Amino acid sequence: MVLDSASSSDELAKVFLGFLLNKSELTAREYAPAIREFLAFNGKDIQKPQDIRRHHLIYFKKHLEDKGQANKTILKKLSAVSSLCKHLAEEGLVEVDLSYGVTRPRDQNKFESADFSDEEVKRIFAALNPKRYNFEQYRALLAVGFYTGLRSSEIRHLKIKDLGEVRGHRVLRTLIKGGKLHELPLNQFVVFALSEHMRKLKELGFELKDEDYLFPLLKPKANRPYSRDGLRYIIKVCVKNAGIQEASFRRYSPHSMRATFAGHLLNIVGAPLEEVQRLMGHSSPVTTQKYDKRDKSHDKSPIYRIEF
Repeated sequence: MVLDSASSSDELAKVFLGFLLNKSELTAREYAPAIREFLAFNGKDIQKPQDIRRHHLIYFKKHLEDKGQANKTILKKLSAVSSLCKHLAEEGLVEVDLSYGVTRPRDQNKFESADFSDEEVKRIFAALNPKRYNFEQYRALLAVGFYTGLRSSEIRHLKIKDLGEVRGHRVLRTLIKGGKLHELPLNQFVVFALSEHMRKLKELGFELKDEDYLFPLLKPKANRPYSRDGLRYIIKVCVKNAGIQEASFRRYSPHSMRATFAGHLLNIVGAPLEEVQRLMGHSSPVTTQKYDKRDKSHDKSPIYRIEF
């Protein structure tokens, strides 16, 4: 459910639930928090769908910018609200698409998500504290991120049923961006980390049913996935504990694991571009090529050979 009953009318709840039911499961998961945030920001101004006005979107956009959120984050949230506005217009609840004419930020962040070197990845795993209650979960979560290249939302919403075996290979089979079914073989380290993680979950009292989340909240103990900010916090803590400093114009985020996965396959393993494209779930090789660190490395720049 998108809305809390205490803050929204039954009419709002019914309309927004209907809106989400027309979306794919992954899209609905991404849109719901953004719409919740939009409604919470506008508060009592919006009691029913017909109350939404264009200025509500404009003020919301300004609010996100003032919070210093990245352009791509703002774009994702505005896309969710924009899709909602189109739905309201199609249902005849408002006369026009209220999002039309609301300018969007450029699809470019001042600070891109940095990838990690092989040595930094080793430091991150080595810095995990085995005495902590979350050691097994953090290790497994990081293993899935670095060894499969799944996106943040895809990792957070993995379920027990997504783990399986195909012709002797342990695999993850799950829906990814675009509603595509994606299957990935699991490195032995990932298999071990997940096994230990699930052993710990059982020890903590989790039932581990097929529909339960693979990475549920440990505090409070609940079968709920981490939020986007929750996973971002975990990455920040792990990076800090490993003594890794963020570089100028680059920041570390859950997407850094995906970037590291692709860069390692392309530059260290030497995997063919089309194979990395398939593993990343990209529709175009052009998108995969963007993860090639050789295009951004200054190590062999011809500038260093200039001798005037």
